[in-house]
Amino acid sequence: MLYASVEDVKQRIGYLPASNFGFSSEAAFESYIQILIRGASRLIDAECNVEDGEFAENTPDIIRNIAADAVAIFLMKAQKFLQNRENPPSLMLLPEQRDALKRYKTFKFERG
Repeated sequence: MLYASVEDVKQRIGYLPASNFGFSSEAAFESYIQILIRGASRLIDAECNVEDGEFAENTPDIIRNIAADAVAIFLMKAQKFLQNRENPPSLMLLPEQRDALKRYKTFKFERG
């Protein structure tokens, strides 16, 4: 159950190379991105209080965008951490993303 694609995420981070994130190969980096997308998808399911994979078939654009954005934000924070040794990042949804999911949930599930 992946609500976004590796390509969605790579586009958002400007196609920066794997080496910018501490990876020696693109394949390893793409596998890591898939793991992060899976985590973001679970965060979305939990936020919407739906079963795992609820949006997997014909994923709505808003869900795909939120998942890809959450992963891209995490990766950019991770890159900053690697460069400056600042606080390590965590994968999370931003307040604006949570609000968008609440509106979507209300529209999709409560209105039928």
